Amino acid sequence: MAATTALDVINGALRALGVIGIGITASTEQQTEGMEQLNLMIDTWRNEKLMCPFVVQESFALTAGDGEYSIGPGGDWNTLRPISLQDSCFVEVSSVRYPVTLIGEAQFNSIPVLAVTGSFPQLLYYEPTFPLGTIKLWPLPGSGNTLYISALKQMVSLAGAGTTIGVPPGYDLAYRTNLAVQWSASFGIMSSASLLRAAAQSKRSLRQVNARIGVLRIDAALTSRFPNSGYIYGDIT
Repeated sequence: MAATTALDVINGALRALGVIGIGITASTEQQTEGMEQLNLMIDTWRNEKLMCPFVVQESFALTAGDGEYSIGPGGDWNTLRPISLQDSCFVEVSSVRYPVTLIGEAQFNSIPVLAVTGSFPQLLYYEPTFPLGTIKLWPLPGSGNTLYISALKQMVSLAGAGTTIGVPPGYDLAYRTNLAVQWSASFGIMSSASLLRAAAQSKRSLRQVNARIGVLRIDAALTSRFPNSGYIYGDIT
């Protein structure tokens, strides 16, 4: 099966609305409007975590004594800005892996002294600032640290009608039917009940596939005033 392009989605949406017939390609004006509508839809889906299929493991070398890094295009770590991080981060030192606990803003702000250096970080707080996210680590890393993160990545906008849509199976129908529903008002067309059902069902199926079961944990605040105060893996200096 040939790769799906943005134009395939636009043509499919227009056919679902009855604007063009089978074998007909969208006009230049329709392609321009379709690209705008399609990228608006993708932008909306970025705020729906279960619509984003990309969880990518990446590794970054840490600088000794530096506990804060920007992440995103042009940042300290030049990669696609994460929507969020999965609780499976770890640090590798001399080929040995040590878990890093993902914490929230309140827990990070409760740390009394940030300028503490250890053998490697044990806590990580991801602040989803924009356009670059910010990763904050405690304690500050020692030398030879490599951080591994699993990041939920944003869906990217499409550059043009010929752009290939690089998403897993199942997204093609969701793109076409949901674009048709979104675009219908511009043509003064009321979406049919079958089209609305297909759009809703295709999104529901993708959410089910993309759902990630979290690990049940006890809040550190219930067991200790200070998260991971034991710090069993190394000495803090």
